[in-house]
Amino acid sequence: MIKSKLEICIKILCVLSSKIPMNIRGLKTKVEADEEYLKQNLRLLWNRGLIEEENFEDNQIYYVISERGLIVLKVINPIIKEAHKIKICEFSY
Repeated sequence: MIKSKLEICIKILCVLSSKIPMNIRGLKTKVEADEEYLKQNLRLLWNRGLIEEENFEDNQIYYVISERGLIVLKVINPIIKEAHKIKICEFSY
C-alpha cells in the first residue's frame, strides 16, 4: 500500500518523536515504506527543518526530530485525532 507524502511525513515525525536517533534501516521498518520513497520524504522534512541528521562513529546518518518538528507534530496531532473521530479520511496509525 503506497502512502501519501503527508502520511509518510507524519509517520516519520511520530516515530522520531521518541527522540531516539534512527538510521534509514530502522525507519524503513517502523514507517513501512520503500527506501527510496522514504529517503525522498526524509529530505523533504530535513529541508523544512523538521528533522536533523546526525553522524555517529559507525559513519551512518541517523535522523532525529528537531524542535520545529515537535512543534509541528503537536499542532497536527489534534487534527489527525479529529479526522479519526469524524472519519474524514483513513489514517493508518
